[in-house]
Amino acid sequence: MGLKALLPLHFHSYFVTATPSPLATLPAELLTIIFQWLKLLSADQWTRVTHVCSYWRQVALNMQLLWQDITLTASHPDALLEMIRRAGELPLRLSLSIPRSFEGDLCAIIHSYINRIEQLELDYNNFRWTRPPEPTSHPVRSILRKLRLSDREDPYSSLAPHPILEFNFELPVLETLQIEGCVVSHNIFHLLQPTVKHLSMVAYPSLMRIFRGIPSLGLHGVSGMQGLETLVLKSRPRTGSTPDVDGLTMHFPFLRRLEMHEWDSAVAMTLEHLAFPSSTCIVIKSFGDELSERLSNAIMTKICGIRPLEEPTAIPRLHTVQIRTALQPDQTNLSCATIWVPGVDYDPESHSPFEPPIPTAEPRCSVTPGFNDNSKLLFSLCASSVYPVKSIQTLIISRTTPGPGPHLDWDDPDEDSTSLFMQGSFRYISSLESLYLEGIVWYELGYRTRLVLPRLQVLSLSGISFGEGYHPPYSDEDITVLEWLLRMLARRKEAVSPITKLIISKAEDFTQEDAALMQDAVDEFLWDGIVERSEEARDLASVSDRNRSWLALMFLITLLLQFLLTVF
Repeated sequence: MGLKALLPLHFHSYFVTATPSPLATLPAELLTIIFQWLKLLSADQWTRVTHVCSYWRQVALNMQLLWQDITLTASHPDALLEMIRRAGELPLRLSLSIPRSFEGDLCAIIHSYINRIEQLELDYNNFRWTRPPEPTSHPVRSILRKLRLSDREDPYSSLAPHPILEFNFELPVLETLQIEGCVVSHNIFHLLQPTVKHLSMVAYPSLMRIFRGIPSLGLHGVSGMQGLETLVLKSRPRTGSTPDVDGLTMHFPFLRRLEMHEWDSAVAMTLEHLAFPSSTCIVIKSFGDELSERLSNAIMTKICGIRPLEEPTAIPRLHTVQIRTALQPDQTNLSCATIWVPGVDYDPESHSPFEPPIPTAEPRCSVTPGFNDNSKLLFSLCASSVYPVKSIQTLIISRTTPGPGPHLDWDDPDEDSTSLFMQGSFRYISSLESLYLEGIVWYELGYRTRLVLPRLQVLSLSGISFGEGYHPPYSDEDITVLEWLLRMLARRKEAVSPITKLIISKAEDFTQEDAALMQDAVDEFLWDGIVERSEEARDLASVSDRNRSWLALMFLITLLLQFLLTVF
């Protein structure tokens, strides 16, 4: 029976009831296969076994494993009870989207079976629990290992604490906790158990409260979770300053990933008071008018391991520095920094357990502030004599924001301080071998700097207009980007930029005539996926091909002679 033959058997009703409507009795082995296929058919939806119970409850009477993993969207409470009953005494893994009409009934069912639930994921829609569970004299011991509470509509709009927070239960084996859009009430600290390894909190109201807890009530916050391996804290941009946590030092010796989407002062404060291994993968997205000096210093000190006035030899090797904009329509002042600390091998398990892994080819350090004057961190990394970085090999700069680029007034000498790299930055990256620019031209990176890159071999320009006019500083003439690029390539013999490979892409005004000029200027030219080489490079390649052909022919002749000698 193929997958297409099973499609008519797929569930049709959105709401199900407790009334059984099974198909004809099928062999147990065939029924097991059908269930597995149904899971695959609906893997891209919110459900895997959703509503299948209305067809198979009776025929799957003795197959408890089929009902261990339950996913329901807007389901009738009787359906959930029936599926739990079919699972027997096996531990349950529930993923439920709770509708407003059944919120009280479904939560009461969860409360009744909390000692059997191993994994619980609840999506809710800003409701208040109208029928709280009956209080128990003693806490119920739970076997929960993963708990996710989220508001699918808007994690920032919830005004009521989640009803699960009213449960009186213990969590001795909880490992993964993900909370989105829940008000941080006193009860939420009961979930912050020392056993938790992966913690994600979205739209929390108070960073200080999350870390400190409520010591007067004996409730410990995140600072008491010494076994954390993943910590994700996300908040929305808001006005006002974040309270500091002076006197609090948080040690996370096993932390593998730290991710923060917060106000820049809150990120800086967190980094200042955190102690974590040097191999921790760190992702930072900060909100603020500019990348503050406090955050810049915190990143340099706690992440890059650089101290002021330290010898350059103590600076870690940076494989790649990547700069990308992260501007959004409602967050025009958002700056980003994604940093992999160099010096350690990239661990594929260091990605967030709440999101798909981020593929990467090699360990790298990426620093990514936005283009809206958030240049202090880059200034510290690349231009300052206090934090010189001389080992960057690859630099990727991308402007993906629609509309005009960074505000750079080339006629105003005072505006040089707002350019991306400020003054004198490139002269500190003498090791740069590859430069990839998207939506930005080289001269935008700081026009007062003489572009002396003695090791630059690969230059990539993408998404720019080659016919755009350019007025070079200290000059009365106007040239196009194409003319500027040709002049720069012509200086290769002066050891200014020995570029051997040039990549041009997404340039609508770039023509075949322009490509012909570029082919003569570099050894290898790549234009929108078409590889072109200069005449000299093609001649060398042709000679190399002929040499390889002669070597192959001589090798075959040698093998033939050895064969003849063996036979005769």
